[in-house]
Parts: sequence; C-alpha cells; structure tokens
Amino acid sequence: MIFIIANTSRLAAVNADRMLPGIDFFLHRWDLPIKMQVVKLINSRDQCVFMRGIHEIQTIVNVPASDHWAKWINYTGSLDSIDGDADGVYVDKNRVLIDISNGLSMTLGRQMSQMSTYEVEYIRIEMQNKDDLNDNDSGLALNGACYYWTPTKHRIDALQLARQLEKAKESTEIDDDSFLLSTQQDYKGMRFNWNNDGQVEFASSESFDALVGAEWDLTELMMVYGQMNQLGQDQYDNSLWYSRTGTTNSFGFSCAYVNDSSNGSVESPAIYNPVSTPFESHVPRSVLTGLMMIDFSASSTDSPTNLVDDDYQIRVTVGVKGWSDF
Repeated sequence: MIFIIANTSRLAAVNADRMLPGIDFFLHRWDLPIKMQVVKLINSRDQCVFMRGIHEIQTIVNVPASDHWAKWINYTGSLDSIDGDADGVYVDKNRVLIDISNGLSMTLGRQMSQMSTYEVEYIRIEMQNKDDLNDNDSGLALNGACYYWTPTKHRIDALQLARQLEKAKESTEIDDDSFLLSTQQDYKGMRFNWNNDGQVEFASSESFDALVGAEWDLTELMMVYGQMNQLGQDQYDNSLWYSRTGTTNSFGFSCAYVNDSSNGSVESPAIYNPVSTPFESHVPRSVLTGLMMIDFSASSTDSPTNLVDDDYQIRVTVGVKGWSDF
C-alpha cells in the first residue's frame, strides 16, 4: 500500500503499510487555511477523515428534554445542575449522555453519523456555579466514571446487523418512518440511545417486538448480539469472558469547585481562596457511535453550615481529531 501526498507544489509518495493497514491512499489539501486542512483516508469500504487540528465542542449539560448533545439522563438534583449527597454516595445515579455526532453536526453544519468511530483526543469535565436564588458559599467535589464502547469486530458487526435488520424490515412495510414514503425528507443513518428510549435526538425505532422499548439502544444491542455469539462459554469451563461484545470501556475521574467564604476573626483574618479543579484527560480514545456516558456516583458530603445545598452546573468539552464511517 502507498501513501500519496498531494500538495499544490509537490507530489510525494511514501510506503505506509505499517502505519495504516488497509488504507489505499490519502489526499491532503494544503491549499486550504490551516484550520480547514483535511486529510482523507479512503479504501473500498471505509472513509476516514482526520482534521489538521482539533474540532472542539463544549457545552453546559442541559435538561433531559432538551436537544443538546450533552444532557442529564438520570439525576437527583434540579434538572440542569447537581448538588452533593448527604452521605457522599448517590443512591440514584446522576448520569450525563454525550452525543458527539450531535455536537459535531451542530458545529460543522452537516449530518454526522453514529455508524462511525470518533477519535477523541481529550475530554474535560468541570463544575461552575449556578445562577439561582441560593448563592453558593461552600464547595463540592464529585467522583465517577465515564463509559463508552471502543470499536471491535463483534461490536461493529452488531451495529451492522441492526442496520441490515431494519433495512430488511422496512423494505416490506410502509409506516411513519418508512423510507418508502416519498413525502418524508429524512437522513437514513441509524441513531442509537445509550440504554433507554428518548435519550438522543431522532433515535431509530425498533421494528421487532422481542426487543425492549420502542427505540434502538447500544446496551441492549450489545447484550443481545453477545448472547448470540457466546461460543466460548459452551466450549470452555474456565472462560474469563461472557460476551463476544465484552463490556463497556471506562475511566475514572474527579473534579471539584470551592467557594471560600470563611469569615475569619481579628486574630486570623479570612483569606479568600476559591479553587476550581476540573478533570481533563488527554488520552486518545476511539469512541464507537460517538456516545459517552458520564456517571457521577459520589460526592463530598453536605456542608454542616449550609441549610440549602449549593447547586453546580457541569460543563463538558470534547476534542475530536477525526472520524471513520463503517
């Protein structure tokens, strides 16, 4: 395989067999401004797009019913913020769903597919004060984990099987979401929730009564496909895995925000020392479908001097280097 580098002033080729197996060539548009230069990797099946630079999307996590690309899907506080738990452990989890395809679609002005793998260069999770009737005068620390699916053969096969099933089902019927209705102008790509109906915009409807819910979600799809391919458990008594699709990938995090409002005394004057401690990870991650779920599972305990809990909003920033469709 050969790398072909196209430039307005030169044409060069280098051997790239060990760099990107399976890729036939790439075309680099050097004539564009530096922030718009694009590298396209093309072969007979996939199209990969890597941006020179990073596409950064950021937003404050919004209410569940919004069309935001980052929103609460389980929560114990108010609809757009989070507060601490009395004993430091949330009974009902506070979870945020990130839909990278939605965020990039709004930023780039084009329809981004969930049938893709997104190359995430970094993610940042930070807290900020909420402007409400109760002024924050204490602080809060949060702990949790972020979950996502990396691409593997079986996980991609599961997504493609769902696409094939829906295509076959829709080819024999006409209903509200059928592509046979000429009056509808819809993008045809499938869209998946994380684990329940109504979590992403325009999620694809399920055509099979055997599946739970009315819309496709990744958690159920991976579970069902994994159960269909549990060959190892049938053949080996000491199998260390239980599903061909495996479990979600994850990493832990912590973040904090402190509003120092100590009054001090004559002998020891108060020192105003607010501190913001965001979480930031620069580990490159391949995120299948572009969905990531942030689970806030624990917090610092409530302040003994605060009668009303401080409320904090969550800001999420994601840097995306590129994506590849399948």
